[in-house]
Amino acid sequence: LKCFFRSIFVAVMRLSTVLLAVAVADNKQVADDMFKDTATRIIEAYVFEEYEKFAAGELTFRTLKTHLSEKIGMTYEDLSLDHYAAVIEDATDAVANKCDSGKMPLAECKRKFPADREEL
Repeated sequence: LKCFFRSIFVAVMRLSTVLLAVAVADNKQVADDMFKDTATRIIEAYVFEEYEKFAAGELTFRTLKTHLSEKIGMTYEDLSLDHYAAVIEDATDAVANKCDSGKMPLAECKRKFPADREEL
């Protein structure tokens, strides 16, 4: 009987470990999704705000990341990590692709993005 309870205890502990790992992974995915949505909104708003510099090729990733860092409270170094840098690059590429790298008039460019997008 003692071995039976020990086996049950070990099985429960293993299950708890698996459930904890799943919960952590789910929370990380939620956090990553929140970062992506927030960062994308901020990046779009900043590019629109600095559209002339963007169109002239004068808006750098450094200034964009510095602005994003100030807005969301993450360090510049954290934003340089691959998974965050990829989100920043994707959001910037989306504006560049939809707006012909700034050749399109700003008003027309803005219409290509969701109307509910506002800087946070």
